[in-house]
Amino acid sequence: MDKVKDLLSNQSQELIELVNQIFHDLITENQELQSENNKLKEESNQKETQVQELESEDHNYQRFSILQNFNRQISEKELEIKAYKSKLNIANTKIRELNHKLDAIRIEFSQFNVAQSLLVNSEEEASQEGEASQEEEASQEEEEASQEEASQEEASQEEASQGEASQEEANQEEANEEEEDQGQDQVEYVVKKLNKKPYFVSNEDPAKIYQYIEDDNNDQGEVGDCVGEYKNGKATLHKKIK
Repeated sequence: MDKVKDLLSNQSQELIELVNQIFHDLITENQELQSENNKLKEESNQKETQVQELESEDHNYQRFSILQNFNRQISEKELEIKAYKSKLNIANTKIRELNHKLDAIRIEFSQFNVAQSLLVNSEEEASQEGEASQEEEASQEEEEASQEEASQEEASQEEASQGEASQEEANQEEANEEEEDQGQDQVEYVVKKLNKKPYFVSNEDPAKIYQYIEDDNNDQGEVGDCVGEYKNGKATLHKKIK
């Protein structure tokens, strides 16, 4: 990312220097054209003054040959004036073209600044999203570690109380020996807390874990779906119950 920023910064600096150089060249050329334009205007005024002087002298001389000479000179001066005016028009056209180029360069430079600003903003947003994602992942890892510790603690508590559960299951089996003799198997459930939540644990082999569903009409609750079982004396949930 830093390399991209450095590359963009270098390219931006080079573009700015190029634009400044173009501006300088255009301004210099514009000044030269204006200077040439002023010179042409001065020469044109001088020629017009000469023409006026020649016309004034024409009134003072009555000779035919002199008049013809003056007329010829006047025609030549008029042609020169037309040529100067043509040059002035060309110079004005070039000046207008240069102004158009300057406007186009200003627009391009403005668009480049906007694009660069958008790129910087997108990089900042990407950086902020990356930091937020890292924080979220760290939070999830902490939560999973906490849940794992709680599960281990509950498992140790369950192991400690397993003897009691086995005794209760044995008592229940003795109480139901008559029914078993008749060929009917009856499953008994005991309420235990796993991960600080109540579950039903059956006396099956291996013991299975069922959801505890609260029932307003029954204080002992209702048995839900099987969500886990005991493996090697350790409670294992098939899936996370929300």
